[in-house]
Amino acid sequence: MALARETKTALQLREQDVGLYSNKGSLVDYSSALRLQKLLWDIFKEPFAYSVDHGSEISVADSLHDFVRQRLAELEILDEDRDTLEQMSRSWDNYIGESILKQSLKYVWTESVCAEGTRVFMFQL
Repeated sequence: MALARETKTALQLREQDVGLYSNKGSLVDYSSALRLQKLLWDIFKEPFAYSVDHGSEISVADSLHDFVRQRLAELEILDEDRDTLEQMSRSWDNYIGESILKQSLKYVWTESVCAEGTRVFMFQL
């Protein structure tokens, strides 16, 4: 704690499950961060179902990132929130071990399938 105070480092309270910093380096208030996180997870649920339902129609060249950007463009939100959500979407790279820029939308369904072929979404809010 002393080091955090000395370096003026913002810390997240344990009760809070979201710690989000803007691209300017400032801590986003908790309610906004929670709202953005929920919105992003809602957006990420869509490509999995779309990939399952339309896989034969999707080009291998279509990326998960393209899908997410398209959904973000359709939202009536502040440009700052849209930019933050796009940056947050890049954290999905850590889940799939590949950049969402390269992750084919055609095969993204494989990330949601487990338990002997049962369709399960990994994220729940």
